Amino acid sequence: METKELVKSLGETLGVELTLDDGGTCAFEADELFVKITDLPENGVIIIEGDIGAPPPENLEALYKTMLEAQYCFRNTSGATISCNPDTGNFVLCRAIAAEIQDPASFLNAVERFVSTLHVWADIVRNYRGAASDKPPTDDLSAGGFMRV
Repeated sequence: METKELVKSLGETLGVELTLDDGGTCAFEADELFVKITDLPENGVIIIEGDIGAPPPENLEALYKTMLEAQYCFRNTSGATISCNPDTGNFVLCRAIAAEIQDPASFLNAVERFVSTLHVWADIVRNYRGAASDKPPTDDLSAGGFMRV
């Protein structure tokens, strides 16, 4: 199934109109978080990307360590990666999924899981207090449930 059909089906399920633009991208808001979907047919993948937020202003060592540890074998990122957008300085969660094996149900599941993980990391960053001895909680990173659009 083509990505444009998957995106259209996702939009219908969410009750919003979603279509890929000429660059193969569309975006929507879920749980007050911005999510972007990009089709990369030359690589056979669909990219799901979301902004986690700006880094806190100080004492980031514990937060960075937590993020790096979460990345280890995708332990607490549900198959996504955390990085820093060089244009904005914000943290970003990004996941690549194989386009050819997606159907509407599996795509919805992948997006739902991504949004749940995005929400958890956005909360961690937003609520980080910056004490050098603090370690942000990562026990809620297997978040489930459906996204609210």
